[in-house]
Amino acid sequence: MTSNNVLNLIHAQLLRGNFALGTLLGNEGFPSVPSQQIPAPGTGTDYFRGGYNIQYYTNSTMNVVQIECNYTGVRDNSVNRKDFADALSLVLVDYLKMHKNTVFSNCNFLSVGMNGAVITPRLYPNPVAKGEVVVSISGLTEKYTRYFIFNVLGQQVVTGNLENEKINLKHSLEKGIYVLELSNSATSVNFKVFAE
Repeated sequence: MTSNNVLNLIHAQLLRGNFALGTLLGNEGFPSVPSQQIPAPGTGTDYFRGGYNIQYYTNSTMNVVQIECNYTGVRDNSVNRKDFADALSLVLVDYLKMHKNTVFSNCNFLSVGMNGAVITPRLYPNPVAKGEVVVSISGLTEKYTRYFIFNVLGQQVVTGNLENEKINLKHSLEKGIYVLELSNSATSVNFKVFAE
């Protein structure tokens, strides 16, 4: 038995059981491997080795999932992409509630302001290249004065003043995934930043 999931499911159950991520996606109309419906790829069927993002952008203290998606029926047009994104977001919320007892009511989701307004800014460059120290931001709906950058463990790694919608990092970020928080005296907003 494993102790890091609320239901104390064994590894095989987490991969192919009633409450596996692939099973939940299959229940939403997106057949997935592995799952209860399709426990393993068929004989002679190609199966992605995968793992690049997990290997290079995470560490051993994190629970991570990498998803490889079919083109046909998932990524081939805007309607299918939206349908899959909607299903995946619902499945992930259910999965995290079920297996990690995650409560989402207190979360400030990426690209959503504290007041609930969805904003669509542009960060450039993103990913941030090695040695890059200036990040430009456009499309903000409010004026923000400060920035904070946190690593995946929630530790603040950089902070400073936002000037002319530009962030001067003062030094390059190590390879990984970060959360950029912009704030003013009334509100704040978070975005995901990648460094390579």
